[in-house]
Amino acid sequence: MPEYGAVLRFAASAALTLGLACVPSAHAQLRWLERAEPPPLRIALLLPFSGSMPSVNRLAQDLWDAAQLARQQSEAAHVTLLRFDTQARSEGSAAALKAAMEAGAHIVIGPLLSRSLYQLAQTWPAANHPPILALTNNRHLASENIWIFGHLPRQHLERLVAESVRRKRRNFAALLPRNYYGQYVESFLAGLIDKHQGYLLQVETYQRDPNAMPAAVRRIAAYDARHRALENERARRAARQDDAGLKRLERIETWGDVAYDAIILAETGQPLKNLAALLPFYDVDMADIQILLPHFWHDPLLAREQPLRGAWYAGAPPEHWVQFAQDFEAAYGRAPQRLASLAFDALLYILHVAARDARAARGQFAAGALTAPRQFEGVDGRLRLTENGLNERLLAVLALDKAGAQLVAPAPRRF
Repeated sequence: MPEYGAVLRFAASAALTLGLACVPSAHAQLRWLERAEPPPLRIALLLPFSGSMPSVNRLAQDLWDAAQLARQQSEAAHVTLLRFDTQARSEGSAAALKAAMEAGAHIVIGPLLSRSLYQLAQTWPAANHPPILALTNNRHLASENIWIFGHLPRQHLERLVAESVRRKRRNFAALLPRNYYGQYVESFLAGLIDKHQGYLLQVETYQRDPNAMPAAVRRIAAYDARHRALENERARRAARQDDAGLKRLERIETWGDVAYDAIILAETGQPLKNLAALLPFYDVDMADIQILLPHFWHDPLLAREQPLRGAWYAGAPPEHWVQFAQDFEAAYGRAPQRLASLAFDALLYILHVAARDARAARGQFAAGALTAPRQFEGVDGRLRLTENGLNERLLAVLALDKAGAQLVAPAPRRF
C-alpha cells in the first residue's frame, strides 16, 4: 500500500490519506486551502485517561495517540487537539465537555463509554454543545447533535446474514452471552433474519464462565436427542442382525445432523475459543456449518484454532489496518489496540468535512455538513454519518484463515 501521509498537504479525504481509491473531486474540494491558510480548528477528545479500569485507560491513550497520528499524517497544522479526561466516571464526561467548551472546542470526539455519553446527554441540551462523534457502539444513545461513531453490531450481523442467505444458508442458530450485548443482539436477531428471508431455529444463552458454556453448546448441538437417535438406530440394526452396520456405528456418538446450517457466536477472545471447541466436542459437523462472528476483529491467534478456520466476520479489508498498525508502532513503539482506529478515522472524517464545507472549515459544523460525505474511506472502510445520529459502513465479508483473512465477498460499492 502506498505511503499515506504525504498525498496532500492537508489530507482531509481519508481515501487520499490511505492511498486508496481517490475521490475524483478531492483536489477541487481543497481549493479553498490554496487561497489562504485555513482558520484554526479546535477538536476535543473526551476519553477515560484515568480511573479504576487500567485496560480502558490504556485504550484511551491509544485513541489519543491515533488521533495525533492522523493529525500529523494529514499535515493539518491549523488543527489543535484538546485532551480532556472523563475519568471513566459517568459524571466525568459532563465536566470534561464543559471544560472542552470553555477551551473553545469546535467539535468533540468521544466519550468512549456508553454510561459517560448518557450522562453527558442528560446534562447538556443538544443546542448547548458542539457536535459530538461518540466512540461508543450503543445506537440507543444517538440524539440531536450526537452521532455514534463506533461499530454497530447490527450492521455487522446483517452483512453476515445477508451473505449467508445469498449463498443458500437460510437456517440459523445463535449462542449468546447473558449480558447486555447478548440481550441486545437477541432483541433484533429474529426480525433481522426474517428480513432476509432466513429462519432463526434456535437460540441458547450462557453465562460467560467456562464451566457454564458446555451446557448451552450441548443444547444447541441437540446432542442428547441425536445420541438417543443413535441408540435407536443401533437397536434397529441389532434387530436386523446387521453386524457390519453396528460396527460402523461404534465410531460415532450421534445420529443425524443439526437443523441449522449457520451459527452465530457473539464472542471474541478466549470465550470464543471455548465455544468453538465445544461444537465439534458435541459432535456438530463443522464442515456443514458456517460460523458467523458479528463481534469480531481479525485475530491471527484465533485463526490458528481449527474450529474457527473459515468463520466469517464483517469488516474492512485487513490491509488497511495493517498499514495503520505499522505506522502507529513506528510512531509510539507499541502495537495499537484494535479500537484505536476509531479515533484515527474520526479525526480524518472531521477534516474531510472541513475540506468540503466552508463553514465547517471555520469550526461551524452543521448537521447537514457532517452527514453530507459519501466518499470517505478510513482504516475501517467506507462510512457516512446518518441523519438519525448513527453511522453506516460498507462492510466486506471475510473468513478467518491461518494464512490471513480471506475475502468472501467484497464490500458493496454504494450506500
